[in-house]
Amino acid sequence: MTHASTTTTITTTITTCKLQYINNCYYWTSPFFGSRNYPDNSKCSLVGSPSHQQPYAAFFLAYPFNLRANDTVTVTRPYNRTLTFSSETNTWQLSSPSFSFNMTFISDGQHNSKGFKIAICPKITPCHKVINAGAGEKGKEKTPKRTKTDKQVTLCEWWITAPKGKRIKVILVMRIHRSYDCVHDYVLLNDKGAKNYPRDSSRIYCRYGRETFTSSSNQVYIAYQGKRNRSRGLSFKYFIV
Repeated sequence: MTHASTTTTITTTITTCKLQYINNCYYWTSPFFGSRNYPDNSKCSLVGSPSHQQPYAAFFLAYPFNLRANDTVTVTRPYNRTLTFSSETNTWQLSSPSFSFNMTFISDGQHNSKGFKIAICPKITPCHKVINAGAGEKGKEKTPKRTKTDKQVTLCEWWITAPKGKRIKVILVMRIHRSYDCVHDYVLLNDKGAKNYPRDSSRIYCRYGRETFTSSSNQVYIAYQGKRNRSRGLSFKYFIV
């Protein structure tokens, strides 16, 4: 089952979970949500895909969220990062700079509960941009300015495309607070045409410093997340070579 807005696409692989698109958000619910408990041995999957024309951030809100022990919902975001939510969580929220994700709900064969309702909302920020650059073109982009009291997460994504046969040189200046495995603030880069930023073909950074690279194709995707006030974001210059 596929639900497509004018911006994004979500595909369900099994129809026991319900998916609706209402007021610019998707709503994913467990089997029989609102009428009775979900059944034993349930399994539902959900795949989010960005539009071909425009990058979007993704905001997730799970409420209510009632699972029994050993039943889980997993969310896999770019760079193959997976979070697992279980009966210990009553509600949760999550964000990602990219609308590329996978979600799976699994229940065991012992007990069940009321289930969940998860809102998934695509959003364009001022720094979600498509850049179709011509031969010899150059430009500069940066994340929005962040204040010391700003509590909102900063999410950005740029899709840069050069003419066929050309490459993209990027000079990246990072002011990103370091964290273990870059779990909080980070920048992701992929130059292999993969908008889901797979770990084996993408780069991730979370530090202060400078990186320069030239793409191996005519496409570069850059995604940024900034949650902590000690991060000051990033800027980059690009050159079509």
